[in-house]
Amino acid sequence: MSMERRPLQVYLDERQIELLRDIAERRKTSMADIVRESIAQYFASLPLEDDPAMRIIGLGRSDVTDGPENHDYYVAEHVMAKFDGGGDSATGDRKAGRPPVKGGRR
Repeated sequence: MSMERRPLQVYLDERQIELLRDIAERRKTSMADIVRESIAQYFASLPLEDDPAMRIIGLGRSDVTDGPENHDYYVAEHVMAKFDGGGDSATGDRKAGRPPVKGGRR
C-alpha cells in the first residue's frame, strides 16, 4: 500500500547514523527505507489497545438488542425522523411502536 510521503526531519546521534548507514549499505537500500521499515515494525508491535483504529469500538452503543436483524428498519427510521420528526432513531421506537419485523426478513 503506497501512500503519499512527506518529509520529516529527525536528529540522530553519530552512532545511530553509522549503524543506519551500515544496515542500508548491506541491504542495498536507502537509510530512509530502513527508517520507514523500523517505524512500521514498531507500530506493528504496539498492543492492540494502542491502535487508534480501536477507538471506534463502542461508538454505536445503544439499548437496541435486535440491531443486526432490523438494521435496515433502524436506518430508515433515522432517515424518516429527519424528514417528519417522528420516532426516536436511537431506540427505533416510532409512533406505531417497535419494528414490524422480528428476527429477519419479512
